[in-house]
Amino acid sequence: MAQITFQHFLQQTVLRHHLKAQLGIYITPDIPYKKRLGAQYYLPEQINHSAILLLVDDTVFGSAKAGLVVTDTGLYYRADFESMSHYPFQMLQSIEAKLGLINHDLILNHQIQLNFTQLSSSSIQILAQVLDAFLQQLHHHDEHKQYVDRDAMSVVHACKLFELQPEQLNSLTLKQAYRKKIAIFHPDQYHNLPLAVQELIADHAQQLNQAREVLQEWIRYSE
Repeated sequence: MAQITFQHFLQQTVLRHHLKAQLGIYITPDIPYKKRLGAQYYLPEQINHSAILLLVDDTVFGSAKAGLVVTDTGLYYRADFESMSHYPFQMLQSIEAKLGLINHDLILNHQIQLNFTQLSSSSIQILAQVLDAFLQQLHHHDEHKQYVDRDAMSVVHACKLFELQPEQLNSLTLKQAYRKKIAIFHPDQYHNLPLAVQELIADHAQQLNQAREVLQEWIRYSE
């Protein structure tokens, strides 16, 4: 069976009309051209505006230079005054909404928080419901799902520990990032410090080793 795409899912989901009715959320083919151009401000150069399937404009004046873009490959998110982050679908297991008093969040893999200042509580809930429903269908067909999460640590979280964007991940970048981090947190450098501090540093070094194993396994099964 062919792997489902987000574009196909959007066309078929019963939530499509609910999603279209939300202020600040646009889905193809009804994404205004100016919104697409605004999103290009933070999208990688190789992502053509025609690849945008869903767009969340999280700006006050409607420029779409901050917010969320969904393509067939994953999520591209940018908050005001921050750099863009990319979250490939293959590295995501769940997406849920977290409601605040003023702002609301999408929570990826129970760990990563994407904050939205302009969406209503109902909009963020419907958006989360649509994206999570797609993930569940995608992973139902994904024979590599078992490698996305190991020992409760996701690939996305492991990348964060090494300050790597998922699209940068390969054997060389992982090796370089690991050497840089472990040089800082290697327990042998802190043997003169109090035991409690040594234990904290050792725990962090263990997390780095675990994260490296997660990413090494992901790389092997993605090649």
